[in-house]
Amino acid sequence: MFSWVSAFQIALGLFVLARFQRGGEVIPLWYVIGSAVLIRAIGFFGTPLFEDDFHRYLFDGYMTATTGDPYSLPPSSFFADGNLPEKLQDTLSQINFPDIATVYGPVTQWIFATAWMISPGTVWPFQFIAGV
Repeated sequence: MFSWVSAFQIALGLFVLARFQRGGEVIPLWYVIGSAVLIRAIGFFGTPLFEDDFHRYLFDGYMTATTGDPYSLPPSSFFADGNLPEKLQDTLSQINFPDIATVYGPVTQWIFATAWMISPGTVWPFQFIAGV
C-alpha cells in the first residue's frame, strides 16, 4: 500500500510539473503554499503507520522532563517499574533496542521533553514542534 501511495504522489507531482513547463507558465505561489500546508496537515493529523520510533521519543521526553538525564538508564531497566505513568506502560514495551539508553542528542532531547510537558504520552506535540 505504501508503494502505491508513493507512486501516486510521484506521478501527480510529475504531472503538475509537466503541465506548467509545457505551457511556459510559472507555478503559482498559491499552489506552492497550498501544497505545503496540505502536506503539513496530513503529517500532523496522520498516524505514524510505518514508524515506531515515536515510542522512543515519548520515553526520552519523559526521562528528560522528569530526571534531566535520558542517557544514564536504558528503557529495559524500567520494565519491572510500576511507578511509570500509565501512558508510558504500553510505550515502554514497544521501544526498539530497549537495552540502549538513547541515541539522540541533547537538542532533540529537549524537543522530546517539551512535547512531553505539553501533553504527556501523546505524539501530536512532537509532530507540531517538528513540523512533521
